Amino acid sequence: MSNSASTIDTPVKVKATETVGREPHQFTSERLLIRSLLSSDFSAWHTSWQEEDTIANAGLEAMTHGNFARIWFNRTRKGWAKVGNFRFTNQAGTFIGEGGVYHVLNHWPEVFQLVEEKYPGEGFSAEFLEAFTDVWWRLRRTKINELSVELTYLNSDERGATVGRLCAPIKLENTKSHDVVMKARFNKKKVIEKDGEQPIFWKIFHPR
Repeated sequence: MSNSASTIDTPVKVKATETVGREPHQFTSERLLIRSLLSSDFSAWHTSWQEEDTIANAGLEAMTHGNFARIWFNRTRKGWAKVGNFRFTNQAGTFIGEGGVYHVLNHWPEVFQLVEEKYPGEGFSAEFLEAFTDVWWRLRRTKINELSVELTYLNSDERGATVGRLCAPIKLENTKSHDVVMKARFNKKKVIEKDGEQPIFWKIFHPR
C-alpha cells in the first residue's frame, strides 16, 4: 500500500447491479438475532448512542438530546439498510448494537456496525459483519444499472461494466475495526482523503 493518500475526485460512470430491497429480512448468526429496528427499540438504541467511545469510533458524536436522537433513529431506520443486533439471552434477545449499509452520493454502498462498549473482545462485530454481508449478497438484485463512482473508489483498470461491492473507510488509528473487516474478508485498497482525514479504504466484491 502506498504511503501517499489518494484524493476524492470526479465521478465516472460504471455499470453494476444493485439490490432491489435495501433491508435484509430477519436472520441469525451463532450468537445473534439480527432484524429490522422497531419503534420499541428506541430506548435501548438511544442508550448505546450515548456511549462516547463507541460512537467516536464511527466518526460520529454521541446523541444525548432525546428529540434529535428520535429524529435520527426514525430517519435512518427508514432510509438505510439498517438492522439491530440482539444477543441471544432469551427469545427476543438483548439489544447490543446495530449495523448495515448506507448509501453516499458517488460512492459504493458503505457498511457500518456499532456494538455497545460493554462487550469488548467478544467478537460480536465480526460475527455480525460476516453474517450481514452473506445475506446482503443474496438479496434480489436489479439488472445492471449505470452508477456514478469517484475514481478513488475504483481499481485503476475499472471502467464500464464492473462488479458491485461494499466498502468501509476506517480511520487509520481504529485498529479494532480494521481487524473486524479483515475477518469478514474485506480487502485493503489504499489510504484516501475524506472529510479532512485519511482513512484506510476497504472493499469486498460481490461473489460471482
